[in-house]
Amino acid sequence: MSLAADRAGTSSGDLNFTNSLRLITQAALVMLGAPAVRLSDLYNELLRDIAIQTLRRPRIPRHCPRHVRRKGPKYAIKKPLPSVAA
Repeated sequence: MSLAADRAGTSSGDLNFTNSLRLITQAALVMLGAPAVRLSDLYNELLRDIAIQTLRRPRIPRHCPRHVRRKGPKYAIKKPLPSVAA
């Protein structure tokens, strides 16, 4: 993906990972049955196809990209009443 982004003049973060992964698996199957003469052409075609697969909406730059914010409940949770043993 990095090489495809460099050739297209974009950032690799702007490329769609899941679509690129799908394209790579499809291209790998095609390359298995292709003659050796066509492999470089198929590889260049794959890079071009990956570069086309950009994200629909750009990612928002984050202060700390690895941090995942987990929201807690807005109200205090009621504690269950203690059960009375008979």
